[in-house]
Amino acid sequence: MEFYALFFIIILAAISWRLYRALQSQYAPKQRPIPSKVYEWPDEGDEFDIVGESYYQKSIKILAGPNDEHVYNKEYRAFLIPENDNPYDKKAVRVDIEGMTVGYLSREDAPDFRESFREKKLTGKIKDCKAIVIGGRGPNGKIWSYGIRLSLNLFE
Repeated sequence: MEFYALFFIIILAAISWRLYRALQSQYAPKQRPIPSKVYEWPDEGDEFDIVGESYYQKSIKILAGPNDEHVYNKEYRAFLIPENDNPYDKKAVRVDIEGMTVGYLSREDAPDFRESFREKKLTGKIKDCKAIVIGGRGPNGKIWSYGIRLSLNLFE
């Protein structure tokens, strides 16, 4: 009888482990290839906010680092990718860092961004700029959400 109980526990543990791994990979942030040919935006832009970061907290937390530490100066290169097939906004501009989506330019800023590149004959190219991750653990250990600030001047 003891043999069957041990056998049952082992089988249950194996099934639980496989289910855990399947669910963990299902909710992992989607990673895309990092673009190699891009137009590099000059780094002297102002701090520029993006939108939708609340939907990409898992990705941004990976960029921020372990332990929910407070960060304000973790630098990355952000890729600004026009998303013509976006079902919610045909003029959307997605922001990716390290192959993970972290947000979008706002509906008000995205058309201006696209227009400025159309004027410079850079339509269809992916652009990049400096980005910083902010947020994390706040006073008294409270966890704040993470955000992204771009070094970008859209209206040169």
